[in-house]
Amino acid sequence: MSRAPRRARSVHPPPVGYFYREILEIVRRKRALHLLVETDMRIADIAAGLGYEEHANFTRAFGRWMQCSPSKFRQLKTSGRASPGLAAPDDAHGMPSPGARL
Repeated sequence: MSRAPRRARSVHPPPVGYFYREILEIVRRKRALHLLVETDMRIADIAAGLGYEEHANFTRAFGRWMQCSPSKFRQLKTSGRASPGLAAPDDAHGMPSPGARL
């Protein structure tokens, strides 16, 4: 995530039908979910590691993705209960349909 977007686009062009920003959101979402469930990292550290300058921006994006806060998601996942926002998985490659709302 530390590469500048322009450099990253030239090294790894987005798949056909996707914009770079969509790919970035997908990668951030997957990484956030993994870190929240599999580690004890502080949410502020996860946000910073994903490239968010402000913790609030990460929390807002996470709420858009999962319809709950990162802390609520972690609490639900560690208690083993179903969590909001976990709908059917994206396609076999973990990518939503091009143009799907992220």
